[in-house]
Amino acid sequence: MENVKEPNLKKEIQFLSEYMNEIIPKIEITTIKNLKAGKNLIFLISLKNPQTLPEEIIMKEN
Repeated sequence: MENVKEPNLKKEIQFLSEYMNEIIPKIEITTIKNLKAGKNLIFLISLKNPQTLPEEIIMKEN
């Protein structure tokens, strides 16, 4: 996360990591990358066990 220069983006990534680790302890986030696509930021999250993700997280849109 050292290469993230925007403070808000860094906070969002940290929140996402903490949320995933606290709420869904069975899932380990192995990779977080962000890609800027126009106005949207796309987060690529590699999970060890994606089958355990609740549907509302998989389907959530901004």
